[in-house]
Amino acid sequence: MFFASEGPPASKLFDVMLIVHVGFVAVTLMVVGALYLAAGSLAKTSEGSPWPASGARFFTPGREIAGRLLYGIPATGILLLMTSEGHYGWKNPFVIIGLALWLVGIALGEGLVFPAASSLRRMVAASPDRGHAQEPRRLTRRLQWGIDGIVLVLVAGTIFMVAQP
Repeated sequence: MFFASEGPPASKLFDVMLIVHVGFVAVTLMVVGALYLAAGSLAKTSEGSPWPASGARFFTPGREIAGRLLYGIPATGILLLMTSEGHYGWKNPFVIIGLALWLVGIALGEGLVFPAASSLRRMVAASPDRGHAQEPRRLTRRLQWGIDGIVLVLVAGTIFMVAQP
């Protein structure tokens, strides 16, 4: 067995950290899902038409801060390890696999999703209508592929965390 002691951690702090950790996963899924749908609404806009109000509101100028909740998942996971009273640690395969998966998710976010979202924000801020460029569709595809990857990572990570192989 990989654990330092038998049975699950019995600390209330561990329980709270587990709830916070699972909460970060759930909220991150909701935020990237909303980002996915909002980008899709921009991509469906026909050339020369005004941006849809919902997509334009979502892509107001600024940085994609909400999507960076993704960083909270490994951070709270590390805090969860620290509060596990030695029950879980870096020698557990599911911990290493989970961390590797989150790093892939963060790379997808920083490499595909957040740059595409920033470009879409600039486009929406620059003009009240879509214009005739194909750029919104290309950016939306890149953003949505990145989000597909993040969701896959979140689901796989959740499976590993629950199964603890």
